[in-house]
Amino acid sequence: MIPNEYIKEYRFPEYKITINTGGEEFPMKDYNLDVWIDYNNKQYYFTFFTLNNIKSLFEKNKKEGECKSGLYFNCPDMIILEEISIENIKNTIDGLIEEFAIETFYCSSINENKT
Repeated sequence: MIPNEYIKEYRFPEYKITINTGGEEFPMKDYNLDVWIDYNNKQYYFTFFTLNNIKSLFEKNKKEGECKSGLYFNCPDMIILEEISIENIKNTIDGLIEEFAIETFYCSSINENKT
């Protein structure tokens, strides 16, 4: 179970963002976090990574033998940012909505989540 203090919600006129910060503070230069966006009666899921974090994960996987000893890295709903901040997350989501690209990410009906 995720501690409540790790969950942050941000409300904007068109959508709501829910983030699991893992207890870390913004901005984040070597981190990844899970983000849920409630938009247009659907909930979308993303994992935001920094490029530094992907490099760190490759090194960790080489040492620990994961992902075929660091041969690859995979995350189906990945978005890469240079730095993770609320401003960068919001601007990215705004861009995805404006370009209709948000529909390419996993989503479920918000009504389905409440049952």
